[in-house]
Amino acid sequence: MRKSLSTGLAFGLCVWASMATAQELDVSKPLLCSLAEAMQCEYQTGACKSLRPAEVNAPDFIEIDPVGKTLAAPFETQKSAIERSEVIDGKLFLQGVEDGFQSREDGMGWTILVTQATGRMVLSAASEDTGFVFFGACIPR
Repeated sequence: MRKSLSTGLAFGLCVWASMATAQELDVSKPLLCSLAEAMQCEYQTGACKSLRPAEVNAPDFIEIDPVGKTLAAPFETQKSAIERSEVIDGKLFLQGVEDGFQSREDGMGWTILVTQATGRMVLSAASEDTGFVFFGACIPR
């Protein structure tokens, strides 16, 4: 029992030390970000619901290329332009707009925030009557 306690304590200290000395995420290089959870809110009903990104046809991952100023799902040819990019208080902010489908008025604006210290990410997107918030995390690509 004593040996397992000291082994567990040593392991815990190693994990804590590695977390304390971990470097911040370099947001000037490409990132791979997961979309883990989502919220969808509707203007008409005022209802919001928690769901998985796949339920609204969102990809599991997105690739952010800050140099090329693009955002895309892996293995997809269509890319979204990053129109604004700024780092404030250890957070990377990205913004853009999408026209959607040619035959519909379905334009949407989006913002992504990536925290450099943790890699946590929030993506918000808004259209005429629907808002989405996605939560996830980013790692170097």
